[in-house]
Amino acid sequence: MKHILLPAAVASLMTISCSTARQAAVKVSVTPTSSMSNATDNVVVYHLPQTVLRVEVEMDKVIRKAGPYFRYTERLLNISNVILEDSESWRIRSIKVVPVGRADDNQAYAIAMDGPGVAQNVTLNNQGVLCGINLSTPCMDVPAASYVYTHEMQKTDVTFDAVPRLEKLLKQTSTAAMAEEAANYIYKIRKRRSKIFSANFPILPPDGLSLELTKAELDTLETQFMELFTGKETVQTIKRVIEYIPTRTNPDNMVLFRFSANAGMVDPMDLSGAPVYLEVKHKNIPELPHAEAKKETKSNGLYHIKPGKATVRIVDRSTLMLEEEMDIAQFGQVMSMPAAVLEQPNVSIELSPVTGALKRVNTSK
Repeated sequence: MKHILLPAAVASLMTISCSTARQAAVKVSVTPTSSMSNATDNVVVYHLPQTVLRVEVEMDKVIRKAGPYFRYTERLLNISNVILEDSESWRIRSIKVVPVGRADDNQAYAIAMDGPGVAQNVTLNNQGVLCGINLSTPCMDVPAASYVYTHEMQKTDVTFDAVPRLEKLLKQTSTAAMAEEAANYIYKIRKRRSKIFSANFPILPPDGLSLELTKAELDTLETQFMELFTGKETVQTIKRVIEYIPTRTNPDNMVLFRFSANAGMVDPMDLSGAPVYLEVKHKNIPELPHAEAKKETKSNGLYHIKPGKATVRIVDRSTLMLEEEMDIAQFGQVMSMPAAVLEQPNVSIELSPVTGALKRVNTSK
């Protein structure tokens, strides 16, 4: 006897079969790479971050250059406040600390997938740090240090070469005579400017814009000749970046760098500079931050970090320059969510690439 299946029954069985296949098609687990013996093709490896403190220091380098006629300034121009000798000095303009995330080689995990799953849409940054799964926006890469080492200005770079070379001045045979000719030219500039703005000049600029341009040119010319007497001060802002990775075993207080008013930033071991301290004081660090990851035997979901908090301070000798509270990945604890979360359809997960913290988990039907 032959058994004949009705079309409706066949359709019902096919539906159940397909439904079961769909449910069994996705199987996801996350495993620390340190416990894996062999890599497989259907695996995505990601890292959790460690938090790096990027200390950005802005300094002003001030170069003061004495003018060639400084000895004659008081006699010819009745000015006594002048630069008498060449000098170089430094001052700190600002200090800030920017936390950035770097891949922690000791915190690498593999997402293993049996069948097509949402875990295939994994977003990593340029260092392989996990930013999330099924994100609608791209992951921000680790930014480069926001500075460029430019040519550091030296005393020899500050000159008076821009001053126009007057024929009368070049004809003089002594420094005193040249100074007197330069002073006379300054008085001529002032007289000419006064006539223009009192409308007592034979030929005036045709409009307001031309008048302003003429005034600006005369001001620049006067400044250039005045600097031959009073000297020139040039300020160059220079940025330096120091990166520091806080750990549980590092001391809370350390000399970040030393600063000299004569040489600027110097090595922490150079005693010619005064110490600038970095203090990183953590709060309530778990004793076994990776205990869950090591003891876990069942199928795990996504590993992430519950970051710890630390107070970051920068002190210049006894002066507090900065104090902020920050989340630090390596002061926290590694956590694991259930694997079933990754096996749900339309799940999206976002993590911080700086601290490894779980920011959000969304599921939609």
